[in-house]
Amino acid sequence: MLNAILSILLISFLVLYFKTRLKKYSWSDFSRKFGNCNGEFGVYNLTKKTEECTYADKKIIDKYDTVFKTEIDKDTSYMIKISSSNAKGCEIDMLNYVKPITDKHDTQSVTLRIQTNPWRYAPHYDTINQIAHMLHGTKKWILWNTHFKNIDETKKFLRDINNLNYEDMKIYLKNREIQYETKIMRPGDSLYIKCGTWHYVENVNTTRGCIMLNLELENDTLYSLEENFKKLWPIQYTKYVNNEFY
Repeated sequence: MLNAILSILLISFLVLYFKTRLKKYSWSDFSRKFGNCNGEFGVYNLTKKTEECTYADKKIIDKYDTVFKTEIDKDTSYMIKISSSNAKGCEIDMLNYVKPITDKHDTQSVTLRIQTNPWRYAPHYDTINQIAHMLHGTKKWILWNTHFKNIDETKKFLRDINNLNYEDMKIYLKNREIQYETKIMRPGDSLYIKCGTWHYVENVNTTRGCIMLNLELENDTLYSLEENFKKLWPIQYTKYVNNEFY
């Protein structure tokens, strides 16, 4: 009888332990800890075509619970984006909260992204080596490597794919005989993305949103890669060098 009682207590403890662990870094956890903080976030109209990249229609300074708790329509998304390069106030507190994860990697910078559902980001590549780490929610990725003869050919490729959704992207790449791989990321998953790797990302709409870390690693960007990035996404490049997110 005693052994049976001890077994039940042990199972109850383990269930409570793992439930507690799962709650850390969740949507409700961030809302409880940081919802009353004032900060900047972007508002995105997902019905608009992306001419260059996925840009915010406007930016708002308000309590973060506007993002965590507001009911929004299916064609709109909010994003909080916090970078270690210019964080201040509550933003520093939020980055310190995830240090147990970021300290495991030798990073040059850390970016925390909190996005409501639905969310998608236009196809692109980055000029940094990075690790994406999921804290909450589910994201699906398409990743591929391809090369073009010149910048005009690359721009045509971008015009063809810029407004495709996840399934249409796969069809397009398959028809062009461009090999690709897909990844589904859930809480606790990490994904290494080498500079120059093309990717397209969508949130899977099973929760209120997704919380993800981007960990920038030691950079070995080729000069030509960065020069082409400037030509393909000039607005994005200017925002990046000026630490502008929205």
